[in-house]
Amino acid sequence: RYRDANLLILKALADQRAYGPNWTSRQVTVAIVDARDEIKWNIDAVDALIRSQLVNLFDYDKFLAACLDGGSNPQVVNFAMILAKIYLIDDRSNAQLFESDLFGTIEMLV
Repeated sequence: RYRDANLLILKALADQRAYGPNWTSRQVTVAIVDARDEIKWNIDAVDALIRSQLVNLFDYDKFLAACLDGGSNPQVVNFAMILAKIYLIDDRSNAQLFESDLFGTIEMLV
């Protein structure tokens, strides 16, 4: 599938022999932040990237918390609630993401 092929390429870029995980996660996070809204708030795409450990969670949390400021965009609020539900309620045993990884987002949702 197209998605799987892209994830394989990104994982190859994240290899230490290529650009490394820090560079790759930073670039993927910037790409998400700068993407069009239909991509930026696509829970399936962001979930796949997080599960593949291709997102810098610290920077992404800061971005998401800033987008939630004031709660004026219901699409962003819904996205953040679904993301928190997936990782912090439904899939706690997976440990891909901890509460501290989404601290800013959770604070803005409360």
